[in-house]
Amino acid sequence: MSTEIGTAAQPMPPAGHTPPEERLQSLDILRGFDMFWISGGDHLFHAIATATGWAWAVLLAHHLKHVHWEGFRFYDLIMPLFLFITGITLPLSVGRRLARGQTRWEIFRRLLTRTLLLVILGHMDKNGPISLDVAHLRFTSVLGRIGVAGLAAGVILMFTRTRGQILWVIGILMGYWALMTFVPAPGQAAVSFEQGVNIVDYLDQRIMPGALKSGNHDAIGWCSTPPAIATVLLGALAGAWLLSANSPGRKVAGFLGAGVVLIGAGWLWGLQFPIIKNLWTSSFVLYTAGWSCLLLGATYGIADGLKWRRWGYPFLLIGMNPLVIYILTNTRWIDFHYVAQFFLGFTYAGASATMVPVWQEVTTLIVQFVFLYWLHRRKLFWRV
Repeated sequence: MSTEIGTAAQPMPPAGHTPPEERLQSLDILRGFDMFWISGGDHLFHAIATATGWAWAVLLAHHLKHVHWEGFRFYDLIMPLFLFITGITLPLSVGRRLARGQTRWEIFRRLLTRTLLLVILGHMDKNGPISLDVAHLRFTSVLGRIGVAGLAAGVILMFTRTRGQILWVIGILMGYWALMTFVPAPGQAAVSFEQGVNIVDYLDQRIMPGALKSGNHDAIGWCSTPPAIATVLLGALAGAWLLSANSPGRKVAGFLGAGVVLIGAGWLWGLQFPIIKNLWTSSFVLYTAGWSCLLLGATYGIADGLKWRRWGYPFLLIGMNPLVIYILTNTRWIDFHYVAQFFLGFTYAGASATMVPVWQEVTTLIVQFVFLYWLHRRKLFWRV
């Protein structure tokens, strides 16, 4: 086998406005903000809403739950935002390695190794370290989808320039739309976007081994992976703009403008092809990419443009070790809730019964931040 994949023209390495040695803190802050809500932030605001009944807390708690099927809430943005950020980092990592003289084959091997590790970790997260009950195993996971979508997008980036990447996004989204809009599941009289009776769920039921999470449907099933690749590619396009030689102000304006356009396009498309996270519909891809652009523009403008960063330090701690906090909170290999209760339970011993859950969540987050701060101070980061 050749030491280089293909002979396509090598994309130009990015010309960054930010010096290569200066890490873009806005990306870590945004990633940490995203992870905060699934590592305890959601529980905290649900507890506040229950204890106080404050209108703003109740509204926020409402948006910290997934929509059952069609529609959109803030909580539905968490995974696509993480995939979008994964895409942002690709032009930097792939472009930098190409500029160093690494072959495409070497870069592909690294991407593949990362994907395999994420798939294994995701499998352990969903099924436990050891399980031989194949019929009840889930052969899909959040981490697995991140790995596979990142690998596919990374390969596309190695062989295409901006125009080609845009064409890939359009092709994936239009192809997925055509499949779901014009191809009914066998046994169905007409096409459907409902759970379990649409063509994507039908294909997942037939080709996926093990168990689907909802019996006849899995929100991260194999056949809804292609539009997730489009989410990563849209993030990669944003990353190329972020690394361009444009001024910070122009970059922010570009992100905000793109965000408004994508949200509008996703909403309009959703009138015919509904916004459904569980199917990762094409309208969902555009809509969430739009919100991701707005958040990226705001975070970049504040943290890297104006250099106002102190507010984001707690998010930075999470964002520099997202895999650690995700794995530990999901698997409870470290029970932060128990540790917090053991060491800090005395601080709320006299609180009212309605406020005790709030203080439990607050102290749990404090323990998590102390742990992440300890890792940060010792420069211990688990990156794949």
